[in-house]
Amino acid sequence: MTPEQIKEKLLAYTWERWLERHFGGFILSLFIGGNARSAMKMIGVDVEHVATLYEEGAWHESEDVYKLVIVDVAKEVAKGFRIRRLSAACEHLRDEQRIRIMELVDDNRIGAIEKLRKVVDTLKTVTTHIWFAHDYEYYLTPILKREIPKYFTGDIDKLIGDLSFPERKNAHNFLEEELLGGADLNELVQKYGWIKARDSFSDPFTVAELGELKENLLKESKPGVERVKIPQGLKQLISEARELVYYRTLRTDVFYELLFVARPIMEAAAKSYGLTYQELRNYSVHDLLVGKLVEYPDLVTCAYYKDEAAFFSEPILSKQKLVSQEIKGTVAYSGKARGVVKVVREVGELGKVHDGDVLVTFMTAPSHISAMKKAVAFVTDEGGITCHAAIVARELQKPCIIGTKIATQVLKDGDLVEVDAEKGIVMIINQNDGKK
Repeated sequence: MTPEQIKEKLLAYTWERWLERHFGGFILSLFIGGNARSAMKMIGVDVEHVATLYEEGAWHESEDVYKLVIVDVAKEVAKGFRIRRLSAACEHLRDEQRIRIMELVDDNRIGAIEKLRKVVDTLKTVTTHIWFAHDYEYYLTPILKREIPKYFTGDIDKLIGDLSFPERKNAHNFLEEELLGGADLNELVQKYGWIKARDSFSDPFTVAELGELKENLLKESKPGVERVKIPQGLKQLISEARELVYYRTLRTDVFYELLFVARPIMEAAAKSYGLTYQELRNYSVHDLLVGKLVEYPDLVTCAYYKDEAAFFSEPILSKQKLVSQEIKGTVAYSGKARGVVKVVREVGELGKVHDGDVLVTFMTAPSHISAMKKAVAFVTDEGGITCHAAIVARELQKPCIIGTKIATQVLKDGDLVEVDAEKGIVMIINQNDGKK
């Protein structure tokens, strides 16, 4: 299929900007084909996320596409599908491939490009888990909103969040436990350094940074998480939701951990083409594997259709002008707070968040925890029952509004805002004039 044919297929759907996330061509290329039915079948589900669009530094979603997806997911559920099967498979993939990639790094019999090819095959499987988590959440959310009101009254979104708080711990939880348990910091850097490098090109944790994190943890008194008693009729559904929350963090943890372990291979591949590792960001891995050296623009457009994709130098959708002073989203944890905005688009920007600031980002991840503890409130573009920001907001008991879609586009560093997480509104009180 030619790029123009792929473009024509995508323009048959209605698209809405969904998630601000600055990826270069290298990371975008790793997702090619992971959404296809053939890839989904490899992880045990007969589902297809037929099309997706990335342009102007953001992912776009289509209700038309998700309507097709949930038909496939419903069929899988009717056959007895449970998300625990995929989370277990993802855990096994991580454990197995981490060892395999480490062995590849040390294998001098294989060239850098052939090593890269083997890593890409593994990462494609991980991206399939990433695609499917969104598909399953889209299927499960309306069921939760329909069934929970049969047993509870009140704020349904908040109830969904409280009920779906994960029962299993992610890598960052284990890192904190081991820090408090007195584990050797040098060993923890080797084991968990990748958590800070979730954009694949940032630096990992240093010993000094983990030492600072440990000191902060020792000073903290962690608020307890409210546990809601689950009626018998909801137990299976809530168990599924809780496992989905765990799986959603797990699949991206696995992706970035394996990418980090494979960094020596990617550095060697870049060197073979006369590139630095950082320059690799704007090259497609599939081009490199066939000997092509094509640099794509920083804000490249990538159109995914079934198991194919095409890169474009310009956006393929008409631009929408953003003029709103009021940003609306879903309440993840109620409350009100005022503070100065700090927009975080990359992991390397987390250091600019200070006590009392309002953290504004496309989505949060375990690497954001230190900044979230300093912030007085969180606002994200992305949102859903399983998003990381919602879970951490409930744990830290801080006002949080998720799913605004446009917060990182409208707000800028230095803006003074009020986060009204009772109504789900962010109001700009005073805009930064550029002199602050």
